[in-house]
Amino acid sequence: LDGTRQRTYVLMGDGEIAEGSVWESVEVASHAGVDNLCATVDVNRLGQSSPTMLQHDMKTHKARWKAFGWHAIVVDGHDVAALVAAYAEAAATKGKPTVILAKTLKGKGLPGENQNGYHGKPVASGEVEQVLKTLEGKLSGSKKAWKPNLPAKAAKAKASKPRKMSAPPYAL
Repeated sequence: LDGTRQRTYVLMGDGEIAEGSVWESVEVASHAGVDNLCATVDVNRLGQSSPTMLQHDMKTHKARWKAFGWHAIVVDGHDVAALVAAYAEAAATKGKPTVILAKTLKGKGLPGENQNGYHGKPVASGEVEQVLKTLEGKLSGSKKAWKPNLPAKAAKAKASKPRKMSAPPYAL
């Protein structure tokens, strides 16, 4: 990433950032001053089986990332305009990577909003119609055409020819 003109975006959950390998990467990116890296953390406060350690303590989330040398921005993760502004701020930040800490409510506006026990499970049969109706009511479209900002020239991956593997050094 260091020295390239492309920006790299990483999306993580607040449960995922409890992993040590995440913080090793955070430390290296900061040390290298990788300012074209932007991480977004969905801080929804709920893990797979229980609430996360910090839950919605955004002040502490921000302080931790800043302590690792990152530019940290806290936003309402349901506010698209705030997210767009945060990404613009991240792109303008020089000398350090940026993290956008997006405070969200899991299942916002649906049965089970912000409640433990709904994560990674199908919608209860008695709630399916209500959930579908709610989701359909939120659908809106834009007539504005959008095109991704792709690199000018994409490098083609070179396919290697498969080769036969040698037999294992032990008897079956």
